[in-house]
Amino acid sequence: MRPLWTSRQTADFCNFSERHLERLRRKGTGPKFMRLGGEKTVRYDPPDVEEWLATQKVSSTSEEVAAGRRSHKVIEPRAE
Repeated sequence: MRPLWTSRQTADFCNFSERHLERLRRKGTGPKFMRLGGEKTVRYDPPDVEEWLATQKVSSTSEEVAAGRRSHKVIEPRAE
């Protein structure tokens, strides 16, 4: 069995903070993870992380909007 990654290792591999990884877990939009031996022990299987990263590729910001990963902010003109 290959070693599983901690949140720190996963965040480092993805080049973002552990806090951001935690937010992705809560929203259900990040890589698949496992809870082992209780609520606090979270581990990631490296192939799952790599698969998730591959799904994040886009060619333009319009692809992000179409995929529901970003929303267009409508800026209303100011009333004068």
